[in-house]
Amino acid sequence: MINLRTLALVAAGVLASAGSAGAQDLSAYRTFVLGSDLATVARSGALRAVDATVLHSRPALIQGLEWSPPYVLRSSGAPSDPVRLVEFGFYNGQLFRMTVSYDRDKVEGMTNEDLVAALSATYGAPILPAAPGAASPGDPIDWRGSVTLAEWDRGDTRVTLSRGTFPTVVRLVLISKQLSGLADSSIAEALRLDAAEAPQRDADRRSQERADTTAAQEKTRALNKAAFHP
Repeated sequence: MINLRTLALVAAGVLASAGSAGAQDLSAYRTFVLGSDLATVARSGALRAVDATVLHSRPALIQGLEWSPPYVLRSSGAPSDPVRLVEFGFYNGQLFRMTVSYDRDKVEGMTNEDLVAALSATYGAPILPAAPGAASPGDPIDWRGSVTLAEWDRGDTRVTLSRGTFPTVVRLVLISKQLSGLADSSIAEALRLDAAEAPQRDADRRSQERADTTAAQEKTRALNKAAFHP
């Protein structure tokens, strides 16, 4: 005969399983998953990893890669993708941020409530601000005039839905909080190092330009001297 303690443990396990199954994965956007390596993201988007742009090489490697959905002919009758562009950010080869920009024409006329409801179907119940607030100034993407419509925050992942000054400018940003923190610190240090070394780099550039100019003049002089006949 099953005792009450056993029944309680079984019931708790069932509830935990149900809750886990109903919890949406915030770390994924379509086939792209935060924390994935560059090669995996490239394969998922039919991209080339070698096309990733190096944004900073020290103290950590920060890279960027972009993905756009395949173009769909209107005559085909297939619905076009509302996504205009997805920008990926990588910290030492790991995906720490995805910024999804939606096509203005595909979100035109949609209310804030429409947008939040559409994303809630994927990510679950959001955190809604009492009133749309200014987007986080810590966002590495300069998007002045944007307001936060909703956020989803669970575990290591934060998802933020924002709308710009123009009502049809809509973006969704997904970050790994741990990797994003490391990336932000690394980017700040890279910018500090660049600023500190800028005077020496400028001096070296000017010195090299003078040397190149002198070498070019000497080459021209030698050629003209050899060919000159009074």
